[in-house]
Amino acid sequence: MTVINAFNRLVNVLSRAAFVLSGLMILLMMLHICADVASRALLSKPLIGTLEIVSSYYMVSVCFLPLAALELSREHVFVEVFTQRLPARSRAALDVFARLCTLVAFLIIATSCALYAWKKTLGGEFMDVVYYDLPIWPSRWVVATGFLIAALSAMTMLGW
Repeated sequence: MTVINAFNRLVNVLSRAAFVLSGLMILLMMLHICADVASRALLSKPLIGTLEIVSSYYMVSVCFLPLAALELSREHVFVEVFTQRLPARSRAALDVFARLCTLVAFLIIATSCALYAWKKTLGGEFMDVVYYDLPIWPSRWVVATGFLIAALSAMTMLGW
């Protein structure tokens, strides 16, 4: 097995794991919200912090973890209005250029998010919920991780 094949397999495993984790977060979010609704209806007391946990953890995971899977399955938006009549060779060259731009953008965003997450981790960022403080700095790392795995996926799509 070559290094490139091993790298591609690793990226595929990471992408799938992130995608599965995102699906689990959807399931947990659904259960959490249903529990909150049931608690409101049956006990007249909501679960404290549901909104904060949903918006700071579940939604962040659902939005950013599947980016790599989208990249690998070529599900990102492609606008071909101007390129559909170009020769195949020109379209292939533009595709490589677009993938390079995607890779650079993902790397820049991942680096920026990681630096921001590091800053918030050191500061111990939290959200004040009625009876407790909810640490939200871990969700900053989810964004950075999602973009990093997406950047690795973009590398594999380039054939690196």
